[in-house]
Amino acid sequence: MFTQRRFLTSYRFELVANGVMVTEKGLTYSRTYRVPFENIPAEHEAVTISSKLRLVVTGILATLAVATGAVSVAGGDAESAAPVFYGVLAVFSGMSFLLSRKSFLVFKTAEPALVLMKDRPTAQAMASFLKELHQLRTEYLRQQYLIGAPESATADAIHKLHWLRQQGAISESEFDALKAEIVRPAAGEGPPLGTPLH
Repeated sequence: MFTQRRFLTSYRFELVANGVMVTEKGLTYSRTYRVPFENIPAEHEAVTISSKLRLVVTGILATLAVATGAVSVAGGDAESAAPVFYGVLAVFSGMSFLLSRKSFLVFKTAEPALVLMKDRPTAQAMASFLKELHQLRTEYLRQQYLIGAPESATADAIHKLHWLRQQGAISESEFDALKAEIVRPAAGEGPPLGTPLH
C-alpha cells in the first residue's frame, strides 16, 4: 500500500491481483476505484503544473521594481521606498509560484486514469512503488495473455503477443521466439505450441 497526501486530501494506492485500487479521501468526499493493469501503459509521462498568473504577476512586480528604481536614480531620489516595496512583492510572488508547482507522473489510460504525485512522500518511496507496480503488471499481463495463447487462433495469438510487446511485458526476443512457436505448428512444422521441447 502506498499513500500520498496533499493539503487536506489523501490518496491511497493498493496493488491488487488485477490492477491498482485507488482511494481518494477529502474533507467532504471519498471515492474508490480500480485501474486495471491492461489500462496502465509501460511508460509514464512526467507533468508539471504551475500557475501562469503567478508567473505573470511576478514578472510585472519585478519590472515595476526595476522601473521605479531606474526612475528614482535618474530623478536623484535614491532613497525612494517604491523599488524595495515592488522588489519584496516580486520575491514573495516568485516564491509563491515555485511553491505552488505540482509535479505528477501520469499513466495515460482509459478512464479512470492513474495519476501519482512525483516525489511524495519521497522519491525513493515512489521509485519502490513504481518498481513493484511494473513487476506485478508484467506478471499479470503475461499470465492473462501469454498462457492463453496456445488455445487461440494463430492471428489472435500473434496479436496478443504484439500487444504484450507494446506494453513492455515481453521483450523483442521473447516476441520473436513465441511468434515462431505459434507460426511453426500453424504451418504444420513441429509440435503444437506449449509442447515441451527436449
